[in-house]
Amino acid sequence: MWIFLEGGRFLSLVADPNHGDMLLVRARLPGDIEVDFPDAKVQEHPLNEDEPSAYRYTAQVSRGAVLKAIAHELEDLHYSRFQQSVCNANRVWATQQCDAVMQQAQETARSGVQQHSLCYPPHLQE
Repeated sequence: MWIFLEGGRFLSLVADPNHGDMLLVRARLPGDIEVDFPDAKVQEHPLNEDEPSAYRYTAQVSRGAVLKAIAHELEDLHYSRFQQSVCNANRVWATQQCDAVMQQAQETARSGVQQHSLCYPPHLQE
């Protein structure tokens, strides 16, 4: 699951394949994990030329702690437009790029291109 949070923080949440009660919280920018998980043991990984898409920062966090942190973010959500919460120039650029790509996907869908994914279980498909 990808999630953008206030201020342009970006987290990737995935199941920990070795521990069912844990999630791997991943980030590309320093400090993003620590905002919501101050007690997490964040590991910084060196840049990997062979795998440039690898996340630089990761932490193993319990599902319960992730649920609590996301609920807290929702309770504190006060902006009416996400981009208004982003002030750092690098984060503004990154979120604008993501939004532009999703706008293109929206236009592609509007033109009638099939949007069903074979990855989704049938009950989640239209």
